[in-house]
Amino acid sequence: MGLKTLAFVWGLAESTLFFLVPDIPISFAALDETRKGLLASLLAVGGAVLGGALMYTWGGTDQGTAAATLERVPAIDLAMIEQVERDLQSRGVLAMVAGSFSGVPYKIYAVKASGTGIPLWPFLLMTLPARLLRFALVSVVVGGISTRWLKAWPRRRKLLALAAFWILFYTAFFLVMP
Repeated sequence: MGLKTLAFVWGLAESTLFFLVPDIPISFAALDETRKGLLASLLAVGGAVLGGALMYTWGGTDQGTAAATLERVPAIDLAMIEQVERDLQSRGVLAMVAGSFSGVPYKIYAVKASGTGIPLWPFLLMTLPARLLRFALVSVVVGGISTRWLKAWPRRRKLLALAAFWILFYTAFFLVMP
């Protein structure tokens, strides 16, 4: 499976119940060329739209079970779910954009959007900028660092450095998050 296909599948998985962000395969795709990372970003957003539609539908048909299942996903707790619901009630789908940069999983917005009266199509349309902004930023940053600052590094060293970054990132993340 190539990195672009992996980005789509990862975007779908993370928008449902998987807990590691698509930024990981996107960053590896951007390592050689920013454009490859941007393409992976688009594919990850496509997966997120599909997963978001599934979670939205689940939240609309069985809000209690969907929310209870989310509580069992690492780094999600009841307080976060309740905060997303309040944010969606007060700011509508625009709350998803801020959530994308704050560590609040998209899957919570997907489950809670139907319960707050947000129709499916506006929710899915806002998924595009809410997810793509961060994914594209990851592509530009990683591609820029790799092709400008680390240009002389062998590819293997870049891969190891990026893998080490993600291991350290998630170690710190899970020490801080619930």
